[in-house]
Amino acid sequence: MGNMVTNKVYLAKVLSVLLIPICILVIPINDVFTAQMRMAVALTAGFLIWLAAELTDAAIPALLWPALLIITKAVPATVVYSSYLGTTYFGIAAAFIWVAVLERTKLLQRLCFFIVSKSSGGYLSILIFLFLAGFVVSLVSFATACLVVAIICASFIKSMRIEKTEVAAVIMMTGMLAASTVRMFLYYPLMQGCILSSVQAVDPNFNFGFIELFLYNWPVLLFCLGFIFLMVLLTKKKYMLQEYGKEYFVKAYKDMGEMSRDEKWAAVSIVIVMLLIMSNPITHFDSMLAFVIAMAFLYLPGVNIGQIKDVQSVNMGTLLFFASCMAIGAVCSHVGITAWLTQALVGSLSDVSIKIALILILIIGFILNFAMTPVAMLAGFSGMFYSIFLELGTNPLAAIFAFNHSTDLVLLPYEYVTFLLFFSLGCMTTSQFLKWHALKTILFVAFFAVIILPYWGIVGLI
Repeated sequence: MGNMVTNKVYLAKVLSVLLIPICILVIPINDVFTAQMRMAVALTAGFLIWLAAELTDAAIPALLWPALLIITKAVPATVVYSSYLGTTYFGIAAAFIWVAVLERTKLLQRLCFFIVSKSSGGYLSILIFLFLAGFVVSLVSFATACLVVAIICASFIKSMRIEKTEVAAVIMMTGMLAASTVRMFLYYPLMQGCILSSVQAVDPNFNFGFIELFLYNWPVLLFCLGFIFLMVLLTKKKYMLQEYGKEYFVKAYKDMGEMSRDEKWAAVSIVIVMLLIMSNPITHFDSMLAFVIAMAFLYLPGVNIGQIKDVQSVNMGTLLFFASCMAIGAVCSHVGITAWLTQALVGSLSDVSIKIALILILIIGFILNFAMTPVAMLAGFSGMFYSIFLELGTNPLAAIFAFNHSTDLVLLPYEYVTFLLFFSLGCMTTSQFLKWHALKTILFVAFFAVIILPYWGIVGLI
């Protein structure tokens, strides 16, 4: 019976990958909905459905999609492979290798254990210090070490044997705030790469860096801290962490012993990346290449802490998936989808205030999350929202930041790989995940409207 159900589910997935593109292909073409546009929409829909259905490794549709676009003459190779022509793809690949070395040296774990061991030992104190520890790890790894934060949270929970309790769910939510939500104001190469690839198809001169990202979005840090306070008030199970909480981190830090040579070199590589990225406003150094430099540094003679297995640990399917997703924006722009959607939405959004328009972007992104990964969303639609706000005569960076905020608003684990990683460790139930993320989403939309938008007005973004 189980095999029969599995086979039916698999068949339904295969049919959706085939039939939905076919349905798009039978739509009549006209002067606006051209043959090229129709083919690009059909093949891209099939690509995204294939990825969402997880029929195969991501590498298969990621390689097939651009090939079919070229074969059908919908898009030339220079467009569909444009993501390989800049520094973004190679910077992301280098960042993955760099983080693999950092994780193996245990430097990031040491940072976490040290910070939380300084807490007072109370329920709220441990959660705040756990968040701060995860925040520091995200800061020094440029939001690419979510696995470290997830494992530390899960190990803490399992050591106390409180899996799937309300306190466990709160701990995991705290970890998710530190590993994901903070990327709204921290430099994250994958996010910036997807946005730039999409917007630069419309405006080749567009760029933003660490300074703009932090300056306009740091209030999200206040939201994270406030949400932790709220979770503590709603659970009120303080005794469950006071008995053993702090001791776990004190012991874990003590067990790590003295800082190793590999950890010291890893720390130097972090300093290199941070200096190169933060000096961008003065030096104009390409931030993506900072990860290439740091990765290569770890393999230099005399340093030599990088290993072959660190390179081999990077999933090729994931890299190919990112490259194809980054090309979605260029494809949409080439066949006219971006321009068509821009004109269609400008009329609607011009009838409302800029603040309402930005809230609508947040809600649109929340809805798109159900069907698309954040990578595909940012790569596919950032250029469109940029163009819309240019037409409206408003700073388009506000639209880009609002759309990026929406990628963190989910209800179910499958919507974002970072949240799925936390959920897959078995420390919280589906109902707990849904409850806390629904509350977080509602409160963040309110926070965005009441705090972030007025702040953007004060600093001149809108």
